[in-house]
Amino acid sequence: MTTAPVSITTAANAVVASPCVLAAAFVHGAATAMARKQRLAAAAAFALRFGDPASWRLVSLEKRLAAPVALRGFAAFGALTDRVAVDAEYVARAGTSWGHHASRVHPQLSALFAATAHRIGFTSQEAQRQWATLAKITAIAGSDPACLYRHRFDAARDQLTAAIAATRIARAAGQSRERRRLATHPAKVKPELLADGPDRLWVADIERHEALLNRAVVKGHRLRLVAAGREKLRAA
Repeated sequence: MTTAPVSITTAANAVVASPCVLAAAFVHGAATAMARKQRLAAAAAFALRFGDPASWRLVSLEKRLAAPVALRGFAAFGALTDRVAVDAEYVARAGTSWGHHASRVHPQLSALFAATAHRIGFTSQEAQRQWATLAKITAIAGSDPACLYRHRFDAARDQLTAAIAATRIARAAGQSRERRRLATHPAKVKPELLADGPDRLWVADIERHEALLNRAVVKGHRLRLVAAGREKLRAA
């Protein structure tokens, strides 16, 4: 069942559903009562945090990315329903199941896409990945998939590819900085276990416990403090 949107035209291909209709459609697609309750809560939280989808698109990228995953899911559903373009960097970094939401917005096209992919030899997993990529391209183009002509497809695909590459470069640079930061720490010095008499040294190293064997009993790999004398340490 597809809820007919109450719409106002904002662009040649954009059809914006009213917030209430959009929330109702988002909740209606849930399979269980619990899922419907969760989606209703997500739609309400989205309204409190951003207002409506049009206001959400004006919020900074970092604030949109910082929203909980359920709110990002509602935003994706709204963007695909409204057919209003979303910036490629957000699409690349949002971690949203764009293919899942696109299947709910365009169920017939999703089924046709899967059947066609299977018929020409793609596995279900490959078809799902391709559909998810198409959903992202559709979101960037702000278009219905059926109206995504070649020039718009190519432009949105190039934006997505560039955004993904930039995200990977930034992530790799961050990891490199983290590795350099860790490398600046002084090297750990292996402690020397010394005792000048019996029962003068407390050992808490689980590996040393296993080596001592006699009084060092390790149960369930839990750390235990064990008194050890010089003779036992030498035996270890």
